[in-house]
Amino acid sequence: MSIISYAQERNCSDFKTGQFKYVDERLKEIITRTDSMQIEINPDNQAEIHTTIEWVSECEYVLTYTKIINWPENVSDVIGRKIYCTIMETKGNWVKVYTKGVSADGPVELIKIDNQ
Repeated sequence: MSIISYAQERNCSDFKTGQFKYVDERLKEIITRTDSMQIEINPDNQAEIHTTIEWVSECEYVLTYTKIINWPENVSDVIGRKIYCTIMETKGNWVKVYTKGVSADGPVELIKIDNQ
């Protein structure tokens, strides 16, 4: 008798770098991620969010705000603050990440649109 596992496979290393967009179409930012940094740019107003990225395990990372450009209001108080992220699930070019931090507490879904 064999036991079938339904545990979700997580190919976290596939999502460490590259270009991404949110599945939620209300979030228009394009995310570009390297080994050590992430930049989100909104194509409508050119607002940019710059963060460093520190991988603490294969599927967990911490984003730290370093710079915000062209934001409609003053958000200087978030510089230096962190967002804790855990990759929960992956499938092909899709990833679900649980985020907890200044402006986030819950899952977000991203699509990888470019390999880097």
